[in-house]
Amino acid sequence: MQGVLEKNRHLLVVLMRSTQFDKPVPPSESGVMRRVLIVDDEASVRSTLRAVLETQGYICEEAENGALALSALERERFDLVITDNRMPVLNGVEFLETLAERATIDPKPPVIFFTGDIDQEETERALKAGAKAILRKPPNFGEIIHAVQQALSE
Repeated sequence: MQGVLEKNRHLLVVLMRSTQFDKPVPPSESGVMRRVLIVDDEASVRSTLRAVLETQGYICEEAENGALALSALERERFDLVITDNRMPVLNGVEFLETLAERATIDPKPPVIFFTGDIDQEETERALKAGAKAILRKPPNFGEIIHAVQQALSE
């Protein structure tokens, strides 16, 4: 999958720029563009999501696992987090549960799961901890953009 994603990244950017979605990306209340933290242990997935979101006007940063994502959230403010579930060190559900309890991170950004592997128990835990959506891999880019726009409009 990684090779296919890397080979088609340029084509993806061209395709995404020519695709119309629900509405343009609104800036935050302060007029600053929305910042998204992408958390996945696969670099090709992170770069593909980043390309999709940046073509829509979002500013993106990346983290390889939940522990690094928590560190990033303590240093910087993000408007949204998109996370995988199966990752080393701290998986997506553990990341979200820890985020919910972490008093040093305020305000807490909404979290969308984008994963190929999450069972029913983990789905229930993620939703209970506050996940805004759980999307399945492989990617449906229109669905991702719609979920991002919806999470940021709440």
